[in-house]
Amino acid sequence: MMSGPNPRKRHRECDKTVEDVIACAEGSSDSVIITLAAPPNEIVYANTAWEALCGWSLKEAKGRTTRL
Repeated sequence: MMSGPNPRKRHRECDKTVEDVIACAEGSSDSVIITLAAPPNEIVYANTAWEALCGWSLKEAKGRTTRL
């Protein structure tokens, strides 16, 4: 019999939706981008801190890879 925390329960507690992550990123002063998980890992979101740091708008970067 296994002892310790249930990994499935721990995973459920960590679940966040994309909307939750974006809401946190929008209010952050840290630079944040979100890409698709599968190659070619296209950019789907970037916050204003990333736009200010890189000089690219989300509109310009969306759909591109991180090899801008």
